[in-house]
Amino acid sequence: MRDLYGLLHDMVVNLILVTLGSLLIVGARKKWTFLVNPPEWLWFCYSQSLIKKLSGSKGVILFSYIVGTLIILISGAIFLERLLLLGKGLGYWK
Repeated sequence: MRDLYGLLHDMVVNLILVTLGSLLIVGARKKWTFLVNPPEWLWFCYSQSLIKKLSGSKGVILFSYIVGTLIILISGAIFLERLLLLGKGLGYWK
């Protein structure tokens, strides 16, 4: 079993990622300017600008929904797995 610090660290990081994924989805839904309509000259360092340059704002919105959903699903699953591991280690579950 991993140490308590490592489990708690993983859980906090995954909760932060779930929050960021949620913000990505909310930002796409509310059409935040920096997210769905960024300046195209930032294409070399900002993924949203590159996608806008290649497929327009609708492509950026779709990309944001897909990436946000994937981040939430993967980070949420890892968080739940760490929570179960923590509960088993503390004796709450068998």
